[in-house]
Amino acid sequence: MPATPAAPTAVQVQPVGSQSQMRVSWTAPNNNGDAVSAYTLTTLRGGAVVATQQVADTMQNVTVDNSETNYTFTVSATNKAGTSGTSAPSPAVRAAGKPGQVNSGTVKATGTSGQLEVTFTPLTDAQRNGSTPAEITYSYNADGRSGPINAGGGTIGGLTNGRDITVTIIATSTKNSMSGDAKAIGAGNPYGPANAPNIDGRTSAKGDGEVHWTWNDPNTNGRPLSHYEVSYEGGGWINVGKVNRYDRSAGGWDQARQLRVRAVTIVNGAIGGPVTSRSGADPTPPPPTSWNITATPVRSCTEPRKGTDSYVAGNPSQCTGEGKWLDAGAASTTDRYQVWYKTSNNPSGIWYHLTSGMAAGNWIRCDTSSLGCNPPAGMPNR
Repeated sequence: MPATPAAPTAVQVQPVGSQSQMRVSWTAPNNNGDAVSAYTLTTLRGGAVVATQQVADTMQNVTVDNSETNYTFTVSATNKAGTSGTSAPSPAVRAAGKPGQVNSGTVKATGTSGQLEVTFTPLTDAQRNGSTPAEITYSYNADGRSGPINAGGGTIGGLTNGRDITVTIIATSTKNSMSGDAKAIGAGNPYGPANAPNIDGRTSAKGDGEVHWTWNDPNTNGRPLSHYEVSYEGGGWINVGKVNRYDRSAGGWDQARQLRVRAVTIVNGAIGGPVTSRSGADPTPPPPTSWNITATPVRSCTEPRKGTDSYVAGNPSQCTGEGKWLDAGAASTTDRYQVWYKTSNNPSGIWYHLTSGMAAGNWIRCDTSSLGCNPPAGMPNR
């Protein structure tokens, strides 16, 4: 007389195609005298029964919901005598499908050259489609570059400044090596601080009491130039507009002064300098030189107004032009010259103008002074 069959053994499970379809197989039991007419396949999730079905063979494909909870399967056999006991549970398996898309995010420039700051909302439980949060990785595509990015976002570098760049995020499951569809979450325009200008310093021409600098237009790294700022002699920053030069009184002749320059966009650029420029030399004659009137047969007249030192005939006490003679020793204290110029009726054609001392305002012939008729270099001719 037949008995109920033994319980099936060696229940195995493996994915078929997508992870949401499982192939369950088992070993046929001893039928105990009567052929097995059917098998009962039970599907359990987290230990709870979610489905049962009658199966004629020792293998069956089962479609399950994708879930972060493990599935197990058991089998029993039936013949004329009745139904066997239940097999041992299969190894636990999980079903995970294709991840969904990232729904939302933001993209903005950081102010660091080539960088964008990306934020997005990680996939929800439903969007992960059976994968755990730890099994989902994220990657970006932007500006022809790609790479991993943390869940929730991060900083992307190495991008082109000054252009709108769309950032796309893709979620991938390490559970089944399946990737979701790419999602463009926004665009940003990276930029960085402007480069430092190259500053040209110089020495001004003689008589130019200003200091002068010029500079180039540097690369502004993704944002248009707003203006230039200069720092003179280490002082505060001065907005000079978009001109490429700065001129300023040096406060004296032959004075070295320093300048720093930076280009400003929406951020301050790198600082160029300091670069030194120098004001011009003093254009006036050398410092005053002292002399004395010398003893000479020809005395000097106080006013060479008529271009001569001749006196009125018969009256040597007067010069032509009503001036007075300067005798040797009469101006022996320190007198100083300022200018010299030529007249037509003295041996050298040179007269000196006294600007200080007891004879200030008078004029003397060069051959009656201790300075002589070779005026110092740099004395202007009026």
